[in-house]
Amino acid sequence: MKLLRLAVTANLEANLDAFEAASAGGDQTVLYRTLERLEVMCLLLRRQPHLGRPYVSPSAGDEAALILDIRERLGGGEVRELVLGEYLVLYLAGARALHLLAIRHHRQNRYDFGG
Repeated sequence: MKLLRLAVTANLEANLDAFEAASAGGDQTVLYRTLERLEVMCLLLRRQPHLGRPYVSPSAGDEAALILDIRERLGGGEVRELVLGEYLVLYLAGARALHLLAIRHHRQNRYDFGG
């Protein structure tokens, strides 16, 4: 079975940095548990990239256009979403690579793409 190359986008790193900053000074159990789950999820998705559900943007506005642009710039593929505890992970399953695009808490309305 072919493993997809894993690519972590700068946006996902920024999302994780914000998550870490928000949990600084408090109980970091949720942070560490989520990071452990993310690591396991990456191993699974590299083998079975279609585990997540196809992503459907809740609006036809800026977020949807931005995601389509990202998809095109990264060479195409399927934009998918996977539930990870209290978090949702947005990723692009391409022919040769798995791009981790963003992570958000399930209570957030949309993904943060820094803009």
